[in-house]
Amino acid sequence: MSNRPFEEHNIIGDKRSFVFHDLSRESEECAIDEIVEAEAIQLFGPDEPSEARNRGYKAHGACSSGAQEAGAA
Repeated sequence: MSNRPFEEHNIIGDKRSFVFHDLSRESEECAIDEIVEAEAIQLFGPDEPSEARNRGYKAHGACSSGAQEAGAA
């Protein structure tokens, strides 16, 4: 695992694909370290799936609690 400069955040976006990940449910499929290496991280404030969706990001199915909320949006 590489150095992660966002330890206080749970919701991390990938600027390349406009997909967000919930780090509390992270799986290997998320490839967070690859996103870090590509310098493609998007952080959200507030740190919530709804904010990521407001900015046009979609939930990553393997990890995001936002996937459950997507039907409610």
